[in-house]
Amino acid sequence: MQLQQFAKPWYVWRPWQLARRAGALWSAPPSGYERLPVAWGASVVADPSKTIGRSIQTTGVFDLAVSEVLARLISPGDTVVDAGANVGYMTLLAAMAAGPRGCVMSWEPHPELFQILTANVATIQRQWCVAGIQLRNLALGQTRGRADLVMPSHMTANDGVAYLGTRQDDGSSVGVVVEALDGVIGKALVAVMKLDVEGSELAVLKGAEQAILSRSIPHIVFEDHVGAGSDVSEWLASRGYRIYSIGWSLRGLRLSDRPGDRLAADYEAPNYVASLEPDDLIRRCSTSGWITLGSALRRRLACASPS
Repeated sequence: MQLQQFAKPWYVWRPWQLARRAGALWSAPPSGYERLPVAWGASVVADPSKTIGRSIQTTGVFDLAVSEVLARLISPGDTVVDAGANVGYMTLLAAMAAGPRGCVMSWEPHPELFQILTANVATIQRQWCVAGIQLRNLALGQTRGRADLVMPSHMTANDGVAYLGTRQDDGSSVGVVVEALDGVIGKALVAVMKLDVEGSELAVLKGAEQAILSRSIPHIVFEDHVGAGSDVSEWLASRGYRIYSIGWSLRGLRLSDRPGDRLAADYEAPNYVASLEPDDLIRRCSTSGWITLGSALRRRLACASPS
């Protein structure tokens, strides 16, 4: 095995993580949900035979660049939106970063994943004085209504690929309620919105247009496989946002506002930050080091664990 495979931040900054990776390599991942420790101090119930759980088991984090951007952009007391929460990894991270005076609003339409999300939230609320967390077993879109949530057959390997639309393979689907973000948040200021909804990003943004035009969502972190020039990026840019590609190096986060720059590793989904406050984004994200590979989030919490 080449040493280059271990030249990753989660091993360089947390060398004991190598032992967990070695254990995972020596045995096939078990199928089924189990509690997995994460690098930034909590634990998440996830399935180590699937993408998110496997990443947490072997590296201690999932999607390091997105995790770190959220940890840096969310301040104590902030309100955060997590659209497409899955089992709740990013929701829990946001709740720790926002602290007990903050609020996290979390949407996950998949009925089984929502049960895991609910259990993960209950556990972290017992362990830490985190932000208030509002869970919604609905999808976000442009308008209120109903839609089919399609669960492709390859969800057996990646439980984060369900999407709103028409079934096109041998998977299954379930009817879900859709709502628009504007109708939920009203005039509230949302410091950061994390958006990962498998192709429905533009619909979700159009359902939040009132908040966006009133500059009530200064930072939006989103996944976009198309990259520069996508409909999502162009729509946000036309409303005053500056778009940054995000990635990582051994030293810390990488940001680029050059069209066409893809900073994500080949095995990662490309992610971006759209910002109305680019100077603030750069200030928070340009320093070296990692919040999410250490104990900074735990130290940030304003009160101790009740246990």
